[in-house]
Amino acid sequence: MDVKAEVKLSRLSALLRRSLWLDMLTEAEVMGQVWQDPDFDPALLVTHERDEELAGAIFGVIRREKDATGGTERRVGYVKFIAVDPRYQRQGIGTGLLARLEERLAEKGVEEIRVSGSAPCYLWPGVDVRYTGAYCFFLARGYTRYSDAVNMRVDLATAPLDTVADEKHLAEKGIVVRRMEEGDREAVGTWIARTFGENWRWETLATLNRQPVAAFIALQPDSPPGEEVIGFAAYAGNRRNWFGPMGTDPRARKLGVGRTLLRLCLRDLREMGYTDAQIAWTGPVAFYARTVEARMDRVFYLLRRSLH
Repeated sequence: MDVKAEVKLSRLSALLRRSLWLDMLTEAEVMGQVWQDPDFDPALLVTHERDEELAGAIFGVIRREKDATGGTERRVGYVKFIAVDPRYQRQGIGTGLLARLEERLAEKGVEEIRVSGSAPCYLWPGVDVRYTGAYCFFLARGYTRYSDAVNMRVDLATAPLDTVADEKHLAEKGIVVRRMEEGDREAVGTWIARTFGENWRWETLATLNRQPVAAFIALQPDSPPGEEVIGFAAYAGNRRNWFGPMGTDPRARKLGVGRTLLRLCLRDLREMGYTDAQIAWTGPVAFYARTVEARMDRVFYLLRRSLH
């Protein structure tokens, strides 16, 4: 990265930390969510300068998604973040940024814009309800709430993360559990895409860029070719101490595969010095509560607006 790009990253990261008090994003996270987004378009990163300072910024992406019937593909716009320095809020900067982004998205053929998880590369599932001002801001500009999402929090100091007994049990059934490696990219990626979809494939393979690799897999070596992978779990694909995604092949459920992979990932985070972990965009709440004593934590509202 050249000096000019480094300055731009540093200024944007500092603005986000000043504006979004719940999320102290690192420069690495901002780089990953903006310039390394698979659909990054520089025209959709809009900024506002005031007194030679970065006073505000908004960033959007366009994802190609199937319609409700699973047939026709359409272009959906997402607001990944909007931030205005607290010193310059309530001066129309946010309104102007959003209007400019909406205009550019419309010019690119987008019919709907969402303020929700822009999977596979996303910062949040939606607007955290504690960012009350942001929620009211979008409502006042024609956005409507269409769904909710929740993160769960795990206390890594007290959560039961031992896997010795489970790993022994799985080994007796011919199942090997280990950290994912670069050589697993094709087999694991193909299996995840086929079983769970492209978004989870992208997010999981992104962890191969971490040191150590932030994913574990379960294998059944005696299975027919192409069917050896039976489970995976990953963390830090988007946010440094956020867990997910995770999936187990239907034929291998009820064996403890998911429980073991989950605990291995969370143990990694504990050994790195984290005191807690977020289980992102939680699905099976009861499973996580039972397995690692996770509790409901962050709540998000998902918003959208038609551009027609």
